[in-house]
Amino acid sequence: MKIYVVTTAPERKPWLAYVLCVLQDMVGHEWSLYSFQETIPSDGIRIAYAPTLPEGCAGIFIPEIVIANLAEESTVRCNGALSRGSVLQGHELLIYHGKKNLLLDDGVAQCPAGCVFRFDLLQNIFLRLSCAAERQREATRGPSHSYLPKSMRSASYDQPIVNYLLELLMAALRARLPNAQVAPSPRDGKIPAIIFSHDVDALTRTSLKAAKQTAMNVANALRCSTRGRWLQARHLFLKNIGLNWGIDDFNQLNYWRRIDANVPGRSLLHFFIKTPGRTTTLRKRLRAKLFDPEYDVGSNRPLALQIRQLHADGFEVGLHGSYNSDRCVETLREEKQCLEEISGVPCRHIRQHWLRFSFRDTWHVQEAAGFAIDTGFGFNNWSGFRSWCASPYHPWDDSAQKAHTIRVIPMIAMDSTLFDYLLLDEAAVAEKLRTLSAETKKFGGQVNLNWHTHGASRHYNWHHAYAAVAEHAKHL
Repeated sequence: MKIYVVTTAPERKPWLAYVLCVLQDMVGHEWSLYSFQETIPSDGIRIAYAPTLPEGCAGIFIPEIVIANLAEESTVRCNGALSRGSVLQGHELLIYHGKKNLLLDDGVAQCPAGCVFRFDLLQNIFLRLSCAAERQREATRGPSHSYLPKSMRSASYDQPIVNYLLELLMAALRARLPNAQVAPSPRDGKIPAIIFSHDVDALTRTSLKAAKQTAMNVANALRCSTRGRWLQARHLFLKNIGLNWGIDDFNQLNYWRRIDANVPGRSLLHFFIKTPGRTTTLRKRLRAKLFDPEYDVGSNRPLALQIRQLHADGFEVGLHGSYNSDRCVETLREEKQCLEEISGVPCRHIRQHWLRFSFRDTWHVQEAAGFAIDTGFGFNNWSGFRSWCASPYHPWDDSAQKAHTIRVIPMIAMDSTLFDYLLLDEAAVAEKLRTLSAETKKFGGQVNLNWHTHGASRHYNWHHAYAAVAEHAKHL
C-alpha cells in the first residue's frame, strides 16, 4: 500500500518527514511526502495535511493546527464508527488540540468524499513521540535525568497513545479502502513483546550500598506513616535491621540464569565497567564514588568468566554506563571497549546508571560511542510509556532535525520505581506490569522491563513479582 501525505511547503516540516519514517517502520506500507504543487501518483491513497480542507479533497484530511500550549489537553473518545470492533473501542485518548477539555468521538467525521479528522493527528504523534513537553522543560530548567516532576505525572503514561493514534489513522485508511491490507501487522511471535533486562548494580552487600538503601527505606517509611499505611512503614523499618546487620548475598546472577532460561527471547544483562576515569573535577569524583557500583569486572577474573558463560547461555550483554558518562563520549567509548574485551562479544545495548539522561546530549554521546540500542528510556519515579509508544523507534534529533541513528526500546518499568518510589505491593506490581505488557502486545510492540540483579536477595525480595510477569509473558 502506498500512502501519499500532501501538504504545503514540506521542506519546512522535517518533523513530518520523520513521523512518516516512524509510521513506515512501525506498520509497513510506503509513506511519501508531497507538496500540493507536485504531481501525485494515482496508485495509492492521499492524506491531505493543511490548515483548511482543500477543494476537491477525496481522501483523508488531517487539519494542520497551531498547538502552542502543551499543558492543555482534550479527549478523543473512541466510540464512533471507526473504533467499533477494534482495539480502539471504549478508550479515551488525551490529545493536544489548542483547546482545553474538547471532547471528540473518534475525532473524525466521515463523509462520501472521505474521512475528515477534527484534530491534528500527525502533529500529536510527533509531540508525544518526541516528548515535546519534557524537552521544553529541559530547555528552561535543565535535565531532569529521568525523574518526572509531580506536575507532569499522569495516568496517560499507561497508554501507548502514539500506537492508538496510529491505529485510528489505519482505521480511516481501512474505511477508505475496505479491501486493502492496511492494518498494522502483528508480530509473528518470534519477537517477544517484553525484553527482560537487568542492571548489575551490586554483587556484594557493602556499607555504602546498605546506607543508600537504608536512607530510601527510612524516607519511604515516613511517607507511609503520613498516609496511614502503618504496616508497610513497620515493614520498611524492619528491613533496615536485616540490611545493615544480616548476612546476604547480592550476587544473584545464577538465580537469574535459571529464571530467564524460560522467558521468551534473550534476556539482557547490563554490566558496569570501572575505568581509570575522566572525572576531572572533585564534584564528579565524589558523585562517582557515591553513586557508581563498587565492583570491578576488570580485576575480577571469575566474574569476567561468568559474563562470558552467561552470554554463551543465551544472555545479551550490554553496558551500564557510569554515572558521569551520559555526556562524555570518551568515557562511554572506553567502557564499551573494556566490556567487549572482557565478554568477547560486541556490545550493542546501553542503559545509563541511574537513568542519567538529557535530550540534548545523551543519545548523541551513545551514538558516537558506537551503541545501537538504548534500553534506558523510561522514568526513575514513574512507570509506563515515557514517549507514549509501545514500539521500538529511532528518537527525534532536535539539533539535526531528523531521526537519531540509535534505536530506543522503551523501558516500561523498573523494580525500584515500583517498590521504592510508587510503594506498590507485590500484587499491585504484578498487575501493573501485566496491564502494560497487554497494551504492548495489543499493537504488536516491544518494550523492556528492568530488574536489578540484587533484587532477588532476601533483603529486597523483588523477584517474586518478576517471576509472575515472566510466566505471564509466555502467553503473550
